[in-house]
Amino acid sequence: MEKQDITAANLGAAFVWVLQDWLTIPEWNDMTRLNKTASPGVCHSHDFCDANMAMIEAYADLLGVPADDVDLSGSVQYLFNDAWSWAVPALVIPCAS
Repeated sequence: MEKQDITAANLGAAFVWVLQDWLTIPEWNDMTRLNKTASPGVCHSHDFCDANMAMIEAYADLLGVPADDVDLSGSVQYLFNDAWSWAVPALVIPCAS
């Protein structure tokens, strides 16, 4: 995928997939339980992993490059913020065991 083709929805979905890959089911379920009562703008994924690195990995996966090769300059931070906003509803849904 080309950089200009990545949308907040693409990246948000990829971010959720990365978090689901990184967290165990109990960790995911603890995160979702905590997120249900979290203050706006707070995500408890950071309690279990470096969620910023998860977003970078998701972006790198969509670009088809290693995470170390991702250029974080320019408007990519705005895209990351929009992707996080897109992903938030999925971050309160527990996984079935």
